[in-house]
Amino acid sequence: MTELEGTIEIKLMEADEQEEFMDFLRGNLDTFDKFERVWKWRQDNKPISGGESAAIAKYNGKVVGCVGIVPAHISGFGDTVRACWQQDSLVAGTMRGRGVGKRLVEKAAEGWDLLLAKGTSLPMYGLRKSLGFQDVQNSNYLLRVCRPRKFSFNVKRYAECLMWIWQIIMVPPKIDDRISVCRVEEFDRSFDALAEGLKQKNVLKLHKDLRYLNWRYVSCPGKEYGIFKAGGDDARGAVVVAINRSDPQEAWIIDLICSGKDKQSGLALIRTAVRYLENSGASRIWVFSTMLTVRRWFMRYGFVPTKFTPRFTYRAANKEITEKVGTVEWDFWHGDGDLELYM
Repeated sequence: MTELEGTIEIKLMEADEQEEFMDFLRGNLDTFDKFERVWKWRQDNKPISGGESAAIAKYNGKVVGCVGIVPAHISGFGDTVRACWQQDSLVAGTMRGRGVGKRLVEKAAEGWDLLLAKGTSLPMYGLRKSLGFQDVQNSNYLLRVCRPRKFSFNVKRYAECLMWIWQIIMVPPKIDDRISVCRVEEFDRSFDALAEGLKQKNVLKLHKDLRYLNWRYVSCPGKEYGIFKAGGDDARGAVVVAINRSDPQEAWIIDLICSGKDKQSGLALIRTAVRYLENSGASRIWVFSTMLTVRRWFMRYGFVPTKFTPRFTYRAANKEITEKVGTVEWDFWHGDGDLELYM
């Protein structure tokens, strides 16, 4: 490690520093093009998205590191929660090994009641754990193998064959045929009422009203989603799906907007999503969902928990919020946070 002349300043980015912040990312982030599109999309829709900011490290007046900060509108335990998603730290090679990443994470935490991080790298996961971040329960992916892929017989193929057999022998749950599910191009006003109805003191989740849902799943740059609605004029729920462009055999159930108490609507939406993705040629369907009740619904359709995880962690600002978080169930999805946006 070479000696540095001067000190490394860690601060919250100011408006007039955004251009040099973007220049730093342009030269150090492999996925900068995607990042820039998502950044502009958020900034252009600040009343809905909350925008995006960053904690930055500067050395001799030049940006040498950063951690992105994305506000999150969270409902749960009856109080207003100032929450944000933290992105992974990015530090210039010459500055690594000097504790810059830790200092950036702590600076980015200032002013927030609850910090969320998902899709982190293994080194970043270790760093956050050392700073008191805790694992969110049920933070592993679920997988349904519609048909085993064609690769040489090995442990992976053996496991996929077992998953495939399992989903075949699973007896599908009975569903009320009176629940209508249809594909829609966008979310309608009935989802505002549904969002209010989904607010529960014992469930921690993103607040997803009409404006948020259409911003996130209809106008998202570079993404194409299939949206299916349950219910007629009054929405009972919706499911959002996506097929991997680079590998059409890989598909995702991105989000399920539904009450954990409305089992019939949830099952009807999952059935529709699975049928649609299978008919589209998907051989594997992935899901990330943290709510235990909903995970059990997926298991009824042959989804199996895996060892794969996006390393979903959190840290509360104080003991009071920590205790409150400990009394609620988490309801988070693959579409929440940044991970899915850069895939």
